[in-house]
Amino acid sequence: MGRETGGRDTVPGFAEAIKARRDELRLTLVEVAERTGTSHAALSRLENGKRAPSLRLAVALAGALRWTIGELVEAAATAAKSAGGDRKQAGHRTRPTAAEKGAAGRKKGAS
Repeated sequence: MGRETGGRDTVPGFAEAIKARRDELRLTLVEVAERTGTSHAALSRLENGKRAPSLRLAVALAGALRWTIGELVEAAATAAKSAGGDRKQAGHRTRPTAAEKGAAGRKKGAS
């Protein structure tokens, strides 16, 4: 799914979403750690994209950040799309979407 880091897949957009929400709520890593029952070091690794959350931690984070799990997933998806656009603008190679592949195939057939 996401990039492989430390033997675990990360979740695209998750790190950006939780960091932005934590900043928006003006919460420290220590405060969120206390609310979720995990260490601030583990949360730091999540925010830096170095590890993926367990389902239990994702649910706890959603609650600590005053979101439903659905809102957290939506925020992560939005952040991932935004980051994908940034990679294209920065010249990074990205995989074409199914729609882009279909459009390319139609152009070849029209030649």
